[in-house]
Amino acid sequence: MAALTLSRSTVRVEKDANHSEHRCRLHFACRLGRVEVVRLLIREGAEINLRDASGRTPLHVATSLGHATCLKALLSAHAEVDWLDDHGNTALYTASQLGLEYCVVDLLQAHAAPDAQRADGSVALHVASEEGYTCCVQQLLVAHANPDCMRFTGMTPLALASQHGHAKCVERLLAANATPDLLHPDCPGPLAMACEAGHDGCVQWLLAARASVNAMHRGQPLLAVACKYGNERCVEWLIHAHAAVDLAGTDGVNGLHAACLAGHLGCVSLLLVARSDPNQPTAAGKTPLALANATGHREIGALLQLQGGSDRRRKPTTPVASPYLRKRAQESVRIERALETVRREHVSTSPSTPQWITPGPVQADTDPIDPRTSSSPLSVPYALHTLRTPPGSGGCNSARIVG
Repeated sequence: MAALTLSRSTVRVEKDANHSEHRCRLHFACRLGRVEVVRLLIREGAEINLRDASGRTPLHVATSLGHATCLKALLSAHAEVDWLDDHGNTALYTASQLGLEYCVVDLLQAHAAPDAQRADGSVALHVASEEGYTCCVQQLLVAHANPDCMRFTGMTPLALASQHGHAKCVERLLAANATPDLLHPDCPGPLAMACEAGHDGCVQWLLAARASVNAMHRGQPLLAVACKYGNERCVEWLIHAHAAVDLAGTDGVNGLHAACLAGHLGCVSLLLVARSDPNQPTAAGKTPLALANATGHREIGALLQLQGGSDRRRKPTTPVASPYLRKRAQESVRIERALETVRREHVSTSPSTPQWITPGPVQADTDPIDPRTSSSPLSVPYALHTLRTPPGSGGCNSARIVG
């Protein structure tokens, strides 16, 4: 390092032989964290806003290295707090990017602008939310930073926090009245990003803030996006928030289609429990069973067949929840046909049809559980149990023949 020498008249810029950069002595003192030298140089009349070869002032240097005492000394000498370096960064932006809460607090107390923009439209709140520094986010919001400010790409702090799974930052931003459905033509919304990345904690906060559960992401409903990537907890929360389970995108693909294509059995079971239509075709005429068979997901295909799924485009049939109920239903049809034959044979000799030959309908003990009215989202093991509980065990699929 070049030697630090004092002078009352001017601050001489010396060349560092190791780094080939020009810095004044105040930059060197801030880099080393020597607060006593910084104070002495300020008293001797050093230029506190002098820039180095990168356009950084001593305040930038002290902030980037987290030297809080040097930062306070410069702020006490009325250093400029909103100057930009050659990268377009203010000292506040740098402190927020590094998660230095104490530097953020000192700069905000010195009236640093919380919404000062870089060349790409980014502000300190963007980078703090993106990196997940909750304390910095909170300090910036207390200083009245705009929670809905957009980068030129359309990204908001809420979208960045949701994309990277920072649920606590999402909570703080929503508490500051950030708009959960603020959209940009070139950028998906926060809920879409959280569903795509599988951050169920962020999904929960966004849905609690009444984010649009049936919004589209690149032509696909959010439920299909979550099913495509197998994010089962996100699927549970979307169903619990009354998402339309059969809502399809521009290509006719809904959540069940996406889950069958990707082979996510847990998502398929959750959607079937939520009464998704197992025979709804895509725009190309492919049913969920046809998609499961085409991609080799046999277990999903077997589950769809148990629910009345077909591999051809036709009118949906009434699903049967288990092989036992399917067999009993077939027996009841045969009995009904036989009794109809007996009724026709005896109608001429009997004035009225005896009550004992009237077949009884198949009735379920209980209605299927609807997760949309449940107090909490269904778990995947519970959904599979609902679909596969054997008769007589007390599950929701047990049934009896009455009559």
